[in-house]
Amino acid sequence: QHSLDTSDETDFVFDASWPVKGMYMPDAISSYTLNGITYLVTANEGDAREYNGFEEERKLDDADYILDPITFPNASILALETNLGDINVTNASGDTDNDGDFDEIHVFGGRSFSIFEAATGALVYDSGNDFEVITANDATYGAIFNASNSNNNFKNRSDNKGPEPEGILVQEINGEFYAFILLERIGGVMVYNVSDPANPEFLQYLNSRDATPGGTEMGDLGPEGLVYVPFTESPTNTGLIVVANEVSGTLSIYSLDNDILGTDDFQSESITNFAMYPNPSNGVVFVSKEDTYTVFDMLGRQVHQATDTKQLLLQSLTAGIYLVSNKEGVTQRLIIK
Repeated sequence: QHSLDTSDETDFVFDASWPVKGMYMPDAISSYTLNGITYLVTANEGDAREYNGFEEERKLDDADYILDPITFPNASILALETNLGDINVTNASGDTDNDGDFDEIHVFGGRSFSIFEAATGALVYDSGNDFEVITANDATYGAIFNASNSNNNFKNRSDNKGPEPEGILVQEINGEFYAFILLERIGGVMVYNVSDPANPEFLQYLNSRDATPGGTEMGDLGPEGLVYVPFTESPTNTGLIVVANEVSGTLSIYSLDNDILGTDDFQSESITNFAMYPNPSNGVVFVSKEDTYTVFDMLGRQVHQATDTKQLLLQSLTAGIYLVSNKEGVTQRLIIK
């Protein structure tokens, strides 16, 4: 049994266990074979069905969603908006005795990733509440915990599918297997070493969106899919993870130094991505990491360079789209208004 934050009506993270069951309903599935055994790895997003004549999504406090009074004697407490009242549930399952009320509460998604043995379907591992615990305690992104990809509102998606795992890729690198899991709502990539399928090791959480609470959403938003570029094919001579962001229409490119994701190296500086804000900007741009930055126009001409800085002063540039690269070769798009 795992805990989760289920309400957007409180101003604090309330990570608790509730009498609900999450339907995995993976968006993306990857696989890998280890010691002759194939494993399926799923990003457990969840998705409600809605079309002519059928709509399964309900709120727990809806009048036509009735909990069994014997199984749920505290139904009125559960139905409070600060508890489970606003969480999205399905009316297509959960009535186990077919008497018209619900004996189990089924919500969409698992807010996790899972590993299954392909041949038997046996569940080998589930990440449980890792993603919410990690993002809630992140020094930067904890401030917009469970925000959506269309706003920076704290806990906006807690009553729905939380961080909403979307895409997943398992890649063998230097004899180890790594899982890269995208979070569609708050954004970013969770990285795990899954060389031991029963005991994956969390390595790092990467994100490149702005994290100003209540501010305008900016940066890379709504990660949808990703690919791995090995160092032998990379222009930077390092392995790359390239993420396509559906909402912002941008690419996030994360550099994996020396193509090695050992825990110590990886957690220190092997990922060299950076974030910029505000973006679009009037010319004064703040960056998340002190580095050397080179600015190019869309014709590839260098128009600015700054060394050992976390601020770019670009007021002299005309309005348009520019590319900003750090010294490791990671490049991001910047709009000057």
